[in-house]
Amino acid sequence: MNIKLLSKEVIKGLLEREYHNDPRITDKVLFDGKQLTLQGYILLKSILPIADYRTCCLDGVAHHCYVVFEFDSDNNNWNYDDSKERAIVREKMKPIINRLETIVGDNECYFVSDVITGELEESFSRYNGKRHYIIHIWVFGHSGDVMEFAGDNNEKRKLLLETL
Repeated sequence: MNIKLLSKEVIKGLLEREYHNDPRITDKVLFDGKQLTLQGYILLKSILPIADYRTCCLDGVAHHCYVVFEFDSDNNNWNYDDSKERAIVREKMKPIINRLETIVGDNECYFVSDVITGELEESFSRYNGKRHYIIHIWVFGHSGDVMEFAGDNNEKRKLLLETL
């Protein structure tokens, strides 16, 4: 699907059509204010094609960027207790969420990847001694159109989150 879902109304309409007007598909199930809920994500995921293993089903239907948080780590153990790092990432995400709440319109929504599993996506490189936490952001609405002018993720993130 190459068509962007640009409003809550479009998302809900698509899901209602695909699920034959199931009365359980409500705004309350799909949205928490301006944020797409986990249930909404799961319903969308069930009807959207996945392009390949590197992309999410939302990539084709929403504006997408991601934020990377990097920490020094000389520990190559996957069982490393990273609760302090995760707490820092959660704290650093608060202004990003506030920014999304400000720029996303009332009939638009956004989805943040750490909502998917309750965990943060983690990428750990044993070669450079760094631990990376990657938070993906999808915007369903014209508020994300600004990202179309960017060439790479860094520019998309800056245009979406740092432009006043």
